[in-house]
Amino acid sequence: MSNVRIGISPHFYAATHLLGKMVMNSYHINVQLVTVTDDNIDQNIALERIKYIINEQFADSVLVDQEEKEAIKLYENAGIKVIPFPVEPVDQIVGIALHCKLDSIVEEKVIVTDLDITSTASGVSYLHGEDEVRGPFEDNGWWNSAEPECTKTKKPRGKKIVSLPTTETWKSLGYEWEEDHTPKDVTIEVIVDTQNKSKNESRENVVEFKPNDKK
Repeated sequence: MSNVRIGISPHFYAATHLLGKMVMNSYHINVQLVTVTDDNIDQNIALERIKYIINEQFADSVLVDQEEKEAIKLYENAGIKVIPFPVEPVDQIVGIALHCKLDSIVEEKVIVTDLDITSTASGVSYLHGEDEVRGPFEDNGWWNSAEPECTKTKKPRGKKIVSLPTTETWKSLGYEWEEDHTPKDVTIEVIVDTQNKSKNESRENVVEFKPNDKK
């Protein structure tokens, strides 16, 4: 059913690049949602999409200002997952970015009403709502895209380092909406065996027409 309020409280580890250094951090977030669709499958898919962004994109990544091009190049050449931000990724900025991204990927199947974020580094909670001014996130970027990617990892130069694939889609991940599942065409072949029919069977459906005998 729709208009049901639900919440999840994920936790993830990530690093931030601040003042020229990589600082490890631990983030706790609370996400409050309201269901829009009546489809239980799509509601569950929306939750799985949210978990994917947090656990597979943000977790174990380095959050960095997109202007730190040299630092980004070093991380990428080392095969480290990088998420670029339009400004320095302090906790408040990370929270706004997450709110924008999560609200985009659920595509109005559910609504992300509120999100609060706390890190062990700051110990302060930042609260974000759907009516909040998005500041630097008003511009287009991965944060307002419905696709699963939060960044694209370039292939490292010079050294042979395995890089992460960057072509994931919700379909390839198995998280496409129920209405997007197009059933495959099914061909049914009917074979009628007329050779093994007995004479009685072959005459069962025979209708004989005889002319009327009129004198």
